[in-house]
Amino acid sequence: MRTFARDRSGGAAVEFGLVAPLLIAVVLGISASSEAIYQHHVMRKAVSAGAQLIMTTDADMEAVRDLTLEAWNGKADGSSVQVSQWCRCGSAQHSCSTICTDGDYPETFTRIDAATPYTGPLGDQTLTSSQLVRTR
Repeated sequence: MRTFARDRSGGAAVEFGLVAPLLIAVVLGISASSEAIYQHHVMRKAVSAGAQLIMTTDADMEAVRDLTLEAWNGKADGSSVQVSQWCRCGSAQHSCSTICTDGDYPETFTRIDAATPYTGPLGDQTLTSSQLVRTR
């Protein structure tokens, strides 16, 4: 019995057998989350393209939505882009087409919201991205 207790051959195989399931779980988790991160990055890049259009031109909300969808490579079925705009003078909501009472132009805010369904190993999820652009 003493020789059996002192025999260390095969100890590494037993340790590997104990650690291998944890290593496999980590690798699978990284690979599953990397796809979701990539899809979110592509969506975020398209939203940024829409924001860039707002900052460089006087594009309307429909043009911003169309450009964002066009810039979104590989979007899934059911992906959506919503563009909303509002204005304010100081801290109060104001019409975008009239000058503020203090004679200044109202601040214009445009928000781009994108969403896409994503099915991964953890089930169905919705990935979202949004950007708020303030112009004058």
